Amino acid sequence: MGFSEYGADANPQFQASRPEDETEIKVYSNQPEAELTVDGRVIGRKTGSRVLTWRIPITGEHVIAASAGSCTDQMKLRRMAEPNKAYMFRKQEIVNWFDKDEIYFVRLFDTM
Repeated sequence: MGFSEYGADANPQFQASRPEDETEIKVYSNQPEAELTVDGRVIGRKTGSRVLTWRIPITGEHVIAASAGSCTDQMKLRRMAEPNKAYMFRKQEIVNWFDKDEIYFVRLFDTM
C-alpha cells in the first residue's frame, strides 16, 4: 500500500507542510478496504479500486495514518501560515537549443 499527500509517495518519515485550511489525502492500495486516521482518531473507511481520497482539515501538526489489512503507512502533515517558497514553481521562459540564434555543434561519423 502506498500513501501520498498530493501524489507524493510517502514513507514513515515523510513530512509535508501546507498553507491551506483543508487538504486532500490520497491512499493507494490494492486491498479491498482502507482506513484513514488523523492523530489516532478514525476519519473513515473506504472501499474502492486503487486510489482512495479523503479531504481533511489542517489545524496544526498531525500524524496521518492509513491501514489496509496488515499494511500500514503514515506521514506528518502541518499547517503553515505562508506557502513554502521552495515548493513553488518559478515561471521561467523555456528556450530550446534549436531556437537560439547561435548554434554551435560538432558532428562525428564512424567510417568503420
